[in-house]
Amino acid sequence: MQAQHPFTILYVDDENENLIVFKTTFKKHYNILTALSAKEGLEILRSQTVQVLITDQRMPEMSGVDFLELVKREYPDCIRLLMTGYTDSESIILAINKGSVFYFIRKPWVREELFTLLEKCLSFYTLKRRRKELEHQWTRALQDLETFFYKSYHDLKGPISTQLGLLNMIKLDQSPEMTTKYLSLIEEVTLKLDRTLNKVQCLSEVLRDQVTLEAVDIYEIVREILFGFKEDIQSRGIEVLMDDNTIQIMQTDRKLIKSLLETLIENSILYMSDSQIEKEIRIVVYKANDELFFCLFDNGIGINEDILSKVFDAFYKGTYNSKGGGLGLYLAKKITEKLHGTIELKSPGGKGTEAIIRLPEMHPQLASHPV
Repeated sequence: MQAQHPFTILYVDDENENLIVFKTTFKKHYNILTALSAKEGLEILRSQTVQVLITDQRMPEMSGVDFLELVKREYPDCIRLLMTGYTDSESIILAINKGSVFYFIRKPWVREELFTLLEKCLSFYTLKRRRKELEHQWTRALQDLETFFYKSYHDLKGPISTQLGLLNMIKLDQSPEMTTKYLSLIEEVTLKLDRTLNKVQCLSEVLRDQVTLEAVDIYEIVREILFGFKEDIQSRGIEVLMDDNTIQIMQTDRKLIKSLLETLIENSILYMSDSQIEKEIRIVVYKANDELFFCLFDNGIGINEDILSKVFDAFYKGTYNSKGGGLGLYLAKKITEKLHGTIELKSPGGKGTEAIIRLPEMHPQLASHPV
């Protein structure tokens, strides 16, 4: 079976003997493709990803310089090398000035020298691609940050305006009955604002801090979270079902996984209808195919199908009277991504919600640096 190599090199030369020698020499190190003309080379470039292109200068249909200039326009990431057996100094200078060629090679080439050059080319290609990826990530991060600040201002300004309005109402109507009512509303708005600010702080930590791995018992984390919501669960008559007879331990970040599961459990409690006779939350944790699955099912109000794709957006609220601040599921998605997992929400028929989180049993950070 032929070995699979991560890098592909295309060599274009109108002399078949040169192609055979080159392929025989380097096929153990790279995936080698060959073409007898510039036209044939272009067909290969259109169908496959090529990291390095080597072309002979003197070919009947198109010169190497013209070919490389064309490739530069259509495939700018490809590292381009010009090979010649003649003293074509004018052509070489032209190619370099146009930026069409990374380096030129004289025939006959020496194996060790050419191998060293190819390794440098591939390192340069890898750095270029990584730089483009980082530039894309940076641009996306700036756009997300701009959107986040814009939405943060409006969503935090709203509760503050409400509080100021209620305080003004107290000044206008200072009767004990109305004062108590307004203070109760102020407390409700303040608590909601406090939850939102806590989510903002948590999000800041998620984006800033490094993942710290340790052995974590998922069921132990869930029990801690449920204890924190004990008063809400009991006062609203919610039954929580959990098969925690088995210990599910994984290497993960304790703080992140707790914030993630806490967000999902809090949502299930918040969006449980008070008019329901039976209120139920069911939690299942299991491992399969080197992954840990955390599944949460509730019979709450559910999510309309037309907004399911939007619920992970920052500050998105399904309804005007939404009880959350619009950051919970956005935070959950960011945490899941940082832990190299996936999160999925389902709401069959808009009744109840299913949240399914899949996390690698061994975090990539641990896999690349085993203890």
